[in-house]
Amino acid sequence: MEKEKQMMNDKKMNRKMNGKKSLKGRMKKAGFLTMAAVLAVSVSACGKKETEMAGNAEAPATIRIVTSVDAQFQVDNNPVIDAIEKAANVKLEIEVPPINNYLDRLNVIMASGELPDIVFLQETTDSSFYKWADDGLLIPLDEYLPDLPNVTANTTEDQLKAGVVPTSGKLYAFPRPHAENFNGAVIRQDWLDKLGLEMPETIEEFEKVATAFTFEDPDGDGQDNTYGFSMTNVNDNYNYNNLSVFYSAFNLHKSFCPDENGKVTIIQDQPGYYDMMDFFRRMYEKGVLDPEWYTNQGYAETDKFKFGQTGIDSLYIKPVSLFSTDVYTGTKSAFPDSRLGFIYPLKKDENSQSYYETTASTWGGYAISSSCSQIDRVLQFIDWCYSEEGRTLMNIGIQGITYDSFTTTEDGTLAKINYKDDQYENSLKYVSKYFTFITALDGMRLVAVGDSPENQDAYINMETTYRNNVEMAYIPTIQVLTSYSKLMKDNPELGSKLDEACAKYIIGNSTREEFVDYIENTYVPAFADVITEMQDYYDSNLK
Repeated sequence: MEKEKQMMNDKKMNRKMNGKKSLKGRMKKAGFLTMAAVLAVSVSACGKKETEMAGNAEAPATIRIVTSVDAQFQVDNNPVIDAIEKAANVKLEIEVPPINNYLDRLNVIMASGELPDIVFLQETTDSSFYKWADDGLLIPLDEYLPDLPNVTANTTEDQLKAGVVPTSGKLYAFPRPHAENFNGAVIRQDWLDKLGLEMPETIEEFEKVATAFTFEDPDGDGQDNTYGFSMTNVNDNYNYNNLSVFYSAFNLHKSFCPDENGKVTIIQDQPGYYDMMDFFRRMYEKGVLDPEWYTNQGYAETDKFKFGQTGIDSLYIKPVSLFSTDVYTGTKSAFPDSRLGFIYPLKKDENSQSYYETTASTWGGYAISSSCSQIDRVLQFIDWCYSEEGRTLMNIGIQGITYDSFTTTEDGTLAKINYKDDQYENSLKYVSKYFTFITALDGMRLVAVGDSPENQDAYINMETTYRNNVEMAYIPTIQVLTSYSKLMKDNPELGSKLDEACAKYIIGNSTREEFVDYIENTYVPAFADVITEMQDYYDSNLK
């Protein structure tokens, strides 16, 4: 236990030191646009004190939820769900659409008129979420915050802003506090070892490794059936993180993150954007980039990695992906002897510094529909889910079934779990990282992922290495921009047209001149008001 306490103290010191890094004078910690004052009042009024649900004699409340879960998770005959229902005095009716088609199914549900009580949103920056709120399908939540001590004790004001709909400035979703993002890419370590290659750190080394994975038979089956990597899209304006492993290699900054000169713009308005597109085009021409990358939908990119078609996957990849999630279990199932490695954000060259830019640490959120007839009971349940009892049960499960024992650091995070017999397999069936309301405190993950003490230690080491070696910058939350919301509402096809233009250029169906013309004369000008609004705010409040 002392070792874990010391580890946490070291991590806290590292985080303080990292917070002082400036990325060559750029902002270290950006502020956020002002939200309804009730958030600040509510957070402070609750005194950051948690409460547990008091026992009562009320009949269990039946609550309907539509949510996303891992592929292995089972809803029926689930002892953890039974325990949640007993502890929170509820009866849950849970619908779990397939993860790859979750939004499609959610759109159908929201248009049906028969709405569940609680709706899980995979993205709180999605235009569908804004539309549902504007159309009155969801209820504003601001007025209830003072009565939700566990929500406000464990969610920062910056995190809460991720659930705000900009047209009204009101809170329509409880964002899910999540571990700080440490995005990169996952790589087949066993392929690297077989070919005698080192982990790539620069963009040149990445190209060398990806090329070898394509042409040097890394899986040893004697067939020409592997590619270096695949992609899903090249659109960053919706807070996607699938290409961020490449950004520091091309001196790119996420949309609305100030550069070293304090300029705020979108990624497509930066010189390095064309260099990155040229790189992808060259990889496609060489046959190193999956030739069908532009058809990828949902998690198809990761599926190709799991089944050995590619050796590198950058779709929402973090250190956690190497020891948990479907990336790990799926790859291990298909290739039991496989081993995974982690690529940190790539550098331009060996003399450069890698960096990563991120917003407040949330992922997804939970909204309440306007059809809910028992708002108080639903809110009571949600608040319980944020409590220590609720978050422990939903993240770890039941002793003797999903784990044998666990220890935590002093602040209750990075639990190292011990499993016996079939308890780890049970944890995959009965506990889902998606079906949780909170997965981290102050950016630190509640559970140190891994199916063994060795993997858990490796995971902790990986995050520590990230914090110590990759410069972090914190950027404003994009959805608080009213001009951005209006742009997306008036031009719903903007993102798909960009994806089409990028795909055409990368696969060689348009010239560089045609691509640059579209970006500079059509796409970027559409964001003029958005860029101006964010620049003005940065100059006035953050510079």
